[in-house]
Parts: sequence; C-alpha cells; structure tokens
Amino acid sequence: REKRNQILNVGRFFAGGHNKKHLMMIQAFKEMVDRGLSGWELHLAGGLTPGEPHREYLQEVYAAAESYPVILHVDLPRKELVELYGVSAIYWHATGYGEDELRHPVKTEHFGITTIEAMASGCVPVVINKGGQPEIVQHGRNGFLWETAGELKSLTERLIENPELFRQMSAAAVR
Repeated sequence: REKRNQILNVGRFFAGGHNKKHLMMIQAFKEMVDRGLSGWELHLAGGLTPGEPHREYLQEVYAAAESYPVILHVDLPRKELVELYGVSAIYWHATGYGEDELRHPVKTEHFGITTIEAMASGCVPVVINKGGQPEIVQHGRNGFLWETAGELKSLTERLIENPELFRQMSAAAVR
C-alpha cells in the first residue's frame, strides 16, 4: 500500500506490568513536532484491558495526546488494524524503556509479534534495543534499534528526511 506520513505503535493499553510506554512515545513525538516536524501523525492502536486502573491510564494517554497529531485506536477491529499497518511508514516500539532488563526482564517485550506484523507490512521498525526486539531487527539494515529517547527521535528523523533510506529499509523489513 502507499505509505502515509504516520508512525504506528500497536500494544494494549494497561497500567503496570510490561506497560507499552505510550506516554513516553507521545512525549517523544510531541518534542519532534515542537522542533518543527509537520505533516506527520502518531497512531497508537491497542485493546483496552478491563478495569478501572487501565481506564484511568487510557485517560492519561488521551490527555497527553491532546492538541497534537496523535490518534488513538482503542479496540480496533482486526481488519482496520491490518489497514493501519499497511498505510503506516514507521513502527515504534518502546516496551521496556526506563526498565532494568536484568532485574525485571518481564517488563520488556519477550518477542514482539507486532514488530513482525509491521515489518511484513513494509513499516520500518524503530524499536527499543531490549527484550526480543534485537532478535528481530538488524540495526541499519531492516530497521533501527535505540536505547534513549534522543536516539528514538534522531533515528526516526533520519528515516523521514531520507526517502531512499526509508525505501531500502522498508523492502529489507518485508524480506
């Protein structure tokens, strides 16, 4: 599919545990927008875990996204999720950010099927260098691995500013 200027993350909305770090990604994106990024959107898709603490967390996410081009897709039907993967250009994954992977490995993503689904759809992954992500993404070949919020932003900007690099990495991600 033709790619749009959008970054995608797919992960359940829930408080605690191995939280998907939606708030961190929103903050990073807002900083990019505040520094001049325009014409791009951040899309966060996922199911809402039942329970009051999780609804409260989702309200925090909505509040953080307010007034920025951040779109939340809660409990999106599978067909629409597949479409979202297909039109998104970049895939972000941040589970484990700020966590001690050695002390609390459960707070990272053990595999990351959403990263695989995004790559199969031609999204270039820009994912945290923790958990199972480094087993999926070959840094600089079919995506990028990051450790700091600054790296997440700069690697994303590198893809946005270099369409040929994006095309090469997108094709490699699909392969």
